[in-house]
Amino acid sequence: MNICMLSMKGNFNKDIGQGVQTYNYQIYRNVALFAPRAYSIDKIELGFGSNPITRKISFTISTAFHDFSKYDIVHMPCPIMYNPRCKATVTTLHELFLLSENHPLRARNTRHTIADNISAFIGKKIMEQISASDYLMANSTQTALEARSTGYPRDRIFIVNHAIDNKFTEKPLCNKTNKNRTFRIGYLGGMHARKNAAFAIKAFSWLEGNYTFELWGKNPSAELQALASGDKRVRFRGFASESHKLDIYDSFDAFVFPSYYEGFGLEVLEAQSRGLPVVIYKKAIIPKEVRKYCFEAEDESHMAQIISDIKLNGYSNKLRNKATVYARSFTWKRCAEETIAAYKDIMKRK
Repeated sequence: MNICMLSMKGNFNKDIGQGVQTYNYQIYRNVALFAPRAYSIDKIELGFGSNPITRKISFTISTAFHDFSKYDIVHMPCPIMYNPRCKATVTTLHELFLLSENHPLRARNTRHTIADNISAFIGKKIMEQISASDYLMANSTQTALEARSTGYPRDRIFIVNHAIDNKFTEKPLCNKTNKNRTFRIGYLGGMHARKNAAFAIKAFSWLEGNYTFELWGKNPSAELQALASGDKRVRFRGFASESHKLDIYDSFDAFVFPSYYEGFGLEVLEAQSRGLPVVIYKKAIIPKEVRKYCFEAEDESHMAQIISDIKLNGYSNKLRNKATVYARSFTWKRCAEETIAAYKDIMKRK
């Protein structure tokens, strides 16, 4: 069986520090490692440039002229704008982000700039590509349901959960027992509106005493920084590289993840794999696979109360062990084996 994994130039680079690129890198590496000898696994990167729009357009043009006829399956680990001509196409669906009309992140303004219009056009073409793909590989039951809600056939969707890196499971857990030291709350992720970091900053403002709150992520907005400006205990730490993530998680006593929406939510499992209690926003749209062992906050004051209780009473060893073992079950080996099983199923249908 000849398999090709197709993506934009640079999307197989794990050091970019974004979930999609990490998935691209890991799924290719592990499928190539665990596939039967009869399988041939190629990686093709097309397109050029550093600007996201330029890369997507150049990728689309390059794909249209590339010969994929020798491949039984072309797998796009990230949705693209154009389906290549081949025997079977598979697209990994990370999220669809389908929001109700009254959701806080629903766009209230019409698009005006040329860049906005181009982005809207690209988004439309990507949705068309997803719909036209022969099969989808959804990263969670939630994403699979979202795909089905658009009319995509249920029998052509495979659910293959993403995974955490081995580095999070190989090092022994930290033992933090001194209740009198500063209690460090952490966040790691994006700083855009969907990630809802403002919720966590507001929650932290309810806490008094020996706490710090460290937020790791690129380019926090002026609004976020202004929200935290009156409290020197809140610190924006900048970009978290892959090589430093393990140490960053281990520096925390609790992890908050107030995101409104996640197609998966890898950071939750990474934090839990390091033995951390994780607090999410109860009304968030996060897959049931990921939120299983999370504390769920009704609002900002409730998040503060949960954190205060953990600091005062500790994190239950029973819950910690369950969450840690569960998070560590999301391995790239399992992800690769389930991906290969999906390939086999697809070939039987041809």
